[in-house]
Amino acid sequence: MKALVTGGTGFIGSHLVERLIREGFEVTCLIRDKGNLKFLKDVRNIRLFKADCLNPEQLRDLDDDYEYVFHLAGLTKANSKEEFFLSNVTVTENLVSAILLKSKSLKRFVHISSLSAVGSANDNIPLTEESLPRPVSNYGLSKLKGEELVYGVRNNIPITILRPTVVYGPRDRDFLVFFKLINHNLAFYWGDCLYTFIYIDDLINGIILSALH
Repeated sequence: MKALVTGGTGFIGSHLVERLIREGFEVTCLIRDKGNLKFLKDVRNIRLFKADCLNPEQLRDLDDDYEYVFHLAGLTKANSKEEFFLSNVTVTENLVSAILLKSKSLKRFVHISSLSAVGSANDNIPLTEESLPRPVSNYGLSKLKGEELVYGVRNNIPITILRPTVVYGPRDRDFLVFFKLINHNLAFYWGDCLYTFIYIDDLINGIILSALH
């Protein structure tokens, strides 16, 4: 099975690449020319395709026989709304356009969005797939717009859109430190808010299952 992964050098993407390799996939990572490969340095048998996804011309040389595309590339932190939209909307648009031209063997396009695309729950009522999106940040708004682009081609290619909650585990730079503090009997306080967490291995299981089934 042949897979293309964007964002494979990041926290979630690198775990996905490792698992796909173990599962017998032939994996190509679409990375920027100056992408940091430290999370992939010990992973063998991966192919690197270097391109700037903001430049559609550089995506023309992608292979046309990928069976699965996992789109994880994007920004979670930025200095402006424009930066979020370039990385989370324009990049998605360019990738989808390229895949539409080269989707001869495609079985599933898996788009990794974020719970931020739908926003926060009101009155502690759990969010569902039917919940009306109300993003409360520029990041969330950009992820929602990226979802809409992918959903718009659902009649042309098979798609799955996933909205992970807060992800933690090895290589996480945001929340793992809090779990380490707790392990050392140090308390911290986030205020009156609730978070839903998912461990990285569980998320990777879900991503792969969503592609295969």
